[in-house]
Amino acid sequence: MPNLPEQVHGTSVTATSQAQQEAYNIDQTMVKLPSLYLAQYSSKAFKARRVEFGDIYVALGAEDPEPLVVGKGSEDGLSTPVRFYVHNVAPGYQVVDETANYGKRSLRLGTTYAQALRESGGDPRNVFLQTFMTLTVPEYPLLPVRFIMGSRWGGNAARWINSQISMALMQQKRPLDMAFSIQTRPAHNDSGDFVDAVVGFAKVTAKQSKDDQTFVDSHAILLSSGNVDIEDDDAYAGAEVTDAPSLA
Repeated sequence: MPNLPEQVHGTSVTATSQAQQEAYNIDQTMVKLPSLYLAQYSSKAFKARRVEFGDIYVALGAEDPEPLVVGKGSEDGLSTPVRFYVHNVAPGYQVVDETANYGKRSLRLGTTYAQALRESGGDPRNVFLQTFMTLTVPEYPLLPVRFIMGSRWGGNAARWINSQISMALMQQKRPLDMAFSIQTRPAHNDSGDFVDAVVGFAKVTAKQSKDDQTFVDSHAILLSSGNVDIEDDDAYAGAEVTDAPSLA
């Protein structure tokens, strides 16, 4: 019976794996997805010298001690491009709140513009649109990542992505087949220096596309399973996504 030891070993490994799963009773309320960030001078990761200005990085929250840089920034040009695929898009809103971080407070996903307007005291100048996305970033294949684009530093980029997805849907194409690219670019206004988002379509080879879709499909299954929480507590605290100066 030459195969017996291998069979026994395989059974043992399976039993051990099941025991490990049972030992860690973790549900989706105890886990959050990582987020994609653009490193500003005011970003906590930059201040802690974990990333450099203009870097594009993935982290488990703004204070993650081990962020992963997926695109290197440049002080005088475009950063390394980062390829991504968009699983979903949802609008969100911020309102002016002097007691919140950076003077703005983010409202929960699902809040309508009318509700946000009431929260702002009825002044549309105090309401700011955010775009919430869930992405597959092939440079970070383990999990899907969240990304929040503000109306001021990333509004034009978000609208371009949304327009491309809308046109794909009108043509009955699958948006998850579209490979996008994001880079940072240094910018300046009266409030100071910051990086803006530059987006476009990524150039991918046939092999890259095939490999990417493996991650895209596995992330789609995970997101549909309900085993991960796609909301971002950092956003509701007003952190990271509002710390770039206004482009206005």
